[in-house]
Amino acid sequence: MSTPITLFSNLKSITTGAVPTAVDLLPGECAFGIITDVNVQPNNQPRLYGNVGTTSEPNIVDLTQTLLNAVLAQYYTSSEVDALLSTQNTNLLNQINAVITRMNAAEVELDDHEGRITLLELENNTGLRSNQFFISLETLTGLEVTGVWNATARRLEC
Repeated sequence: MSTPITLFSNLKSITTGAVPTAVDLLPGECAFGIITDVNVQPNNQPRLYGNVGTTSEPNIVDLTQTLLNAVLAQYYTSSEVDALLSTQNTNLLNQINAVITRMNAAEVELDDHEGRITLLELENNTGLRSNQFFISLETLTGLEVTGVWNATARRLEC
C-alpha cells in the first residue's frame, strides 16, 4: 500500500459561497467549499480553488477538475478516465432528457385536466339544462369567428 501524500498544507474553507479572490488566498494557498454563485457552473457543487500566481500577480484558478484527474490517474489509464467521464455524461444527459420528457407529458396531462375541469364547471354552473353543446377549440381552422383567440387557453374571448 502506498503512503498517503499531503495534497495541501494550507487549505482554507470557502464559507461565503463565492469564488475566492486574491484577498482571500495568498500565493500557494487553496480553498475548498460549496460555491453558490449562479455565475459558476455547476452551481452548488464542491469546488477547489488555488492561487497559483505571485504576490504581485495573483492568479486564482479552479483546481477541481485537475484534482479529480490526478486522483483518477492513480487508478485508471487516461483512456479509461475518458470513457468513464463520457459514460457518466451520457448517463446524466439521458436522465435529464427522461425527466424533461416526463415533465412535458405531465404538463400536457395537466392542461387536459384543467380543460376538463373548466368544462365541468361550465356544465354545472349555468342555467342551461337541455340542448347543451360544446365545441373543441384546439384550432380555429375552418371556423369564422369574432373575438380574440387565446391559443394557450384554447378559447375565444369576446
